[in-house]
Amino acid sequence: MEGLVINNSVVHGTAIPNYSNATKEQSAMIFIANRYTRIYFSIIENARLRVLPKDQYKETHHIVPRSLGGGNELSNLVDLTYREHRICHKLLVKMTDSINRSKMSYALLFFKIDATTKNSLIKTLSDYRKDFTPITDGIIDKWIRKDMKIPQGYYYGFSPATIKKHGDGNKGKKWITDGEVLYQIKHDTLPEGFYWGQADYHKKKISEALSGSGNPMYGKFGIDHPAYGNKLTDETKKLMAETKLGSKNPMYGKLPHNAKSIEVNGVLYKSVSEARQRTGLSRRTVEKLYKEKK
Repeated sequence: MEGLVINNSVVHGTAIPNYSNATKEQSAMIFIANRYTRIYFSIIENARLRVLPKDQYKETHHIVPRSLGGGNELSNLVDLTYREHRICHKLLVKMTDSINRSKMSYALLFFKIDATTKNSLIKTLSDYRKDFTPITDGIIDKWIRKDMKIPQGYYYGFSPATIKKHGDGNKGKKWITDGEVLYQIKHDTLPEGFYWGQADYHKKKISEALSGSGNPMYGKFGIDHPAYGNKLTDETKKLMAETKLGSKNPMYGKLPHNAKSIEVNGVLYKSVSEARQRTGLSRRTVEKLYKEKK
């Protein structure tokens, strides 16, 4: 099968192209040699070798993005379905680093969703690996089909280093949505039409997944609970208390739903707690006054 020519290099199957002979403008684009890059060029090559039906909705994609030096020449263009186009932009984020990664993240955040595709089901890279599961020997991570036997010395999941990398990468991320599309961002600039939080369908999906037997703590009590016998250190207790002090407390400046307004010596207070704090009276005395005037 004839390979795909990119920047004077030939890509066969899932190989990664050599950019040593790239033009000066395109050399600014540096692809990381990882599985995301291999999947990306596999999608591109498959798209190049097929012919879409005339009535099939398609979008033109720049193989090397224009923001990274790619041009509008035919050799840098390919027709993709909407789903393929979206997946490719997700992959480009994983294929780049430094300022290039920032550019690809920005491009993905403002990915065009027009009226034709707005109501389409948005599928991600997980669709490609829905039949696969991660395994590791504690150092090396691999993906295998779920029906395959796990090799000796491996176990399901990711290595500690990968888990830490995932955790560090997610620190500071916040969910945003327009009701249908979900993103996680680290900056505080909201795109037009988006708001903070998760879409209702996503919240429902998570809730259902963790309900009943789906909850990892389901049916675990007493000695069966993984936290049984654990005691918080004084340092942990202090840190937990500090997270709820002042404006950090979610109820800071808010009245509880069962707050009772009360008048003491001609002054109306919003709650028993406020009356106690302002007058210096004990809670029992204030509540007694409340009951007498009720």
